[in-house]
Amino acid sequence: MVLSSSKSRAIQLRQLAGGTLLVVLLYIVVKLGSTALSVTRDKHLPKPSSTSFLRPIHDSLADADPLVATAAQDQGWVSPLKKRLAGRKDDAPSLARIPVTNSLPSTADLAPSAPLVKAYDDAFNSLSALAASSVGGKGAKGVPGTGISTNEERTVLQEHLDCISSNGEWVLDEDGGREGAGLTVHKHSSVFATCDKRYYKGASEVEGDDGDHAWDVRQSLKYRWVPSSTCFPTDAPPRRPLSRLEFCTLLAHKSTLLVGDVPQYSLHDLILDFTSLAPQNCYGDLYCKEHALCGDILRYGKPDELDGYTPDQRIFNRLPPAPFTPPAAHLAPPVKGKKSPSIGTLLRYRRSDGLRGPQAYTEPEYVNPRTGIREINQKWLADAKRSDVVILSKSPISLPRKGWNVTWDEWFVWETPEEAAVKLVEGAKAMTEEVWLPEMLETLRITRNPKLSPEDILMVYRGGWRMHSDCGAESFPAGVGADNDWYSPGDGPPPHLSSPSLSALIFQPSTSPTSPKVLRPIHTVFHNLQTIFQNHILRTTLLPHFGVPYLDIETPMSVWRSGMVGGSVANPFAYGLVDQTHGHGNGAGLRSPASGDCLRYCLPSPGMGLEEAFLGGLMQIFERGWGGAGAEKGERRRKEWVGEGFNDIRQREKMRGASRGGDEK
Repeated sequence: MVLSSSKSRAIQLRQLAGGTLLVVLLYIVVKLGSTALSVTRDKHLPKPSSTSFLRPIHDSLADADPLVATAAQDQGWVSPLKKRLAGRKDDAPSLARIPVTNSLPSTADLAPSAPLVKAYDDAFNSLSALAASSVGGKGAKGVPGTGISTNEERTVLQEHLDCISSNGEWVLDEDGGREGAGLTVHKHSSVFATCDKRYYKGASEVEGDDGDHAWDVRQSLKYRWVPSSTCFPTDAPPRRPLSRLEFCTLLAHKSTLLVGDVPQYSLHDLILDFTSLAPQNCYGDLYCKEHALCGDILRYGKPDELDGYTPDQRIFNRLPPAPFTPPAAHLAPPVKGKKSPSIGTLLRYRRSDGLRGPQAYTEPEYVNPRTGIREINQKWLADAKRSDVVILSKSPISLPRKGWNVTWDEWFVWETPEEAAVKLVEGAKAMTEEVWLPEMLETLRITRNPKLSPEDILMVYRGGWRMHSDCGAESFPAGVGADNDWYSPGDGPPPHLSSPSLSALIFQPSTSPTSPKVLRPIHTVFHNLQTIFQNHILRTTLLPHFGVPYLDIETPMSVWRSGMVGGSVANPFAYGLVDQTHGHGNGAGLRSPASGDCLRYCLPSPGMGLEEAFLGGLMQIFERGWGGAGAEKGERRRKEWVGEGFNDIRQREKMRGASRGGDEK
C-alpha cells in the first residue's frame, strides 16, 4: 500500500522531531554531567585566569586528589603540562631536601645600600686585612705531625675538607637507608641523651623495624648529609662511609687532647661513643680523666657490625636500628696477645673557654677584664706537649656584663631594631679585632713555637657552630617556617629550609614584610656574628699560616635548630597550635639543666651531622696525612705513622734530642 505524499511528509516531520528531542535530551545529560564535574573540581581548584600561563607550573593536578588539590589551591592554578615536564627537577627547598652551599650568611634579602650590609662587608674586609698583617713571619710547611710536607698538598686537603662540609644537601630518608653506617649509640653523659629520652617517654623498650612500620626514631635522625659530587673528581678515590675500624687503626698508639669550651666536651663524648663498645667513667668537663680508646673496636674486628653499632652496650635508649643494619651480635672475647693493639691510644679533655695557656689566665677565679664574665681556663699546655693530636676550639667572647664597661654601655644603645643590628655587627667586629684575635694568635704562636712545644704535633681546629635561639620553640605563627607538618617529640622545631640569611640571624621571623622588625636575643646574635667572622679569618688566613687543618662544623649544622639539648624539654612542636597553659620559647617555665641550651646537640646528632663533619673530617686528615694519597707514598707513610712502627711524640722527642746531642759532639 502506497501512502499519500501528505501522510509521508507528516511521518518525516514526526521522525525529525523525535530525533531532535533525543539530541536535546542527550545534550542536557552531557551538560549536567559536565556541570557536576566542574562543581566537583571547583571545590578544590580555582578557575584559571587569563594570565594563568604566567604562573609557576606545579605537578599537582593529577587524579583529583583532594589533599593534593588543596595544596595546589594554596599555590595558585596548576597547569596540566605536568606530564611533559615529569623529568624536570624541582630545586625549591623543602623538608625532604635541604640545600647547603655557603658558610657565609647571604645579604640578598637586604637592599645593597642598607647600613647593615655596609657594616657587614666592612667587618669582613677589616678583619681579613688585620689578620693577614698580624700573622707575619715564615709560616709552617705542610701539616706538622703528618706526612704532608708541602703547602700544595695541605691546600688540596683543606679544599677537600671545605667542599665536603660546605657543599651538599640534607636528604630525608624515611626508610633509614644511610650509606654504610648506623646511628651512634650514646653511652656517656646523660644530658646528650635527653632528646631520645623525650621521644621514647613512656615506652619501656623500642623494637626494631619489622618492615611493616616506619623507622621509629626522631625525625631529625632520618636525614643524611650528601656532599656535592664535585667534591669527588673522577680520578680520585670514591667517597667511603665513616668506618670505626679504620678510624681506630689510624689512631692506634696516639694520644689525643681536646681543648675548648663546653661544646667541645660534647665532642669528647662523641669520640668515646665512636671508639668504644662500652661506657667509660668520666667526671664531667672540669674533672675529665684519661680515657683508653679503640681496644675493643680493634679486637672485635668486624667492620659491618661495628659500623651498625650492633655490639655496643645500650645505656640509655634502645634506638631501633635502620632496616639495613645487620642483626645484633654478642661481643667477641678479647684477643689475647703480648701487646694490646691499642696501647697508648688515649683521650684527654681540658676545658678552656678562652683557649688561654699562660698561668695568669688559668686561675680558678679568672675574669675576663673586657667583659666582666668569668672564664674557666684549665692548664693544658703540658698535656699538649705529650699529645700526638691536639684539637683546639676557642669560643666567641661573651657580651660584656652591663655596668662593667662604661664605654661599651654608652656606645651600645639604639632606638630602632635596624640600628641595633648595625651596632651588633660593629660590636662583634670590635670584640673580634681587639680581644679574640690577639688571644688566638698568642695561643697559636705558643703551640707552634719549637722552643715551647714539640714541632711535629698534629694540631686540628674545630670551627664553632651557631646558637639557635628558637631550638625550644613549640610553634611558629602561621606562614612562618616550613610548609610541612613536623611532629617529633624531643627534637624541637623542624630544620630551616636553607641556611639562614644575615637578616634571619638577627631578626625574628615575621609573617608580613610590613611588620615591624623584632630582634632575636642579643646574646645569641652577638655569639653568632662573632662565630661567622672568626671562622672566616681562621679558615682563610690564620690556620694556613700555622699549618693547622680546619674542620667546618658551622656550615652543615647551620640549618639544624632541631635535635638540640634545649629542644628536648619543650612540648612537641606543632604548627599554628600554641598551648597557653605552658611556657614557650626555650623551655620556659621548665626546671631542667637542659632548658634553654641551644648550643649543644643531642647524640646521635641530627642527620649524624656532627659525626660526619667532625669525625669524618678527622678521618680525612688521618687518611691523607698518615696513609698518603698515592700507592707508593701511602705505603711509606703508613709504615711510618700507622701500626706498631709508629713512634709517639715522646719517642720522637727523645730521638731528636739524641740526634742534637750527637751533632754537638
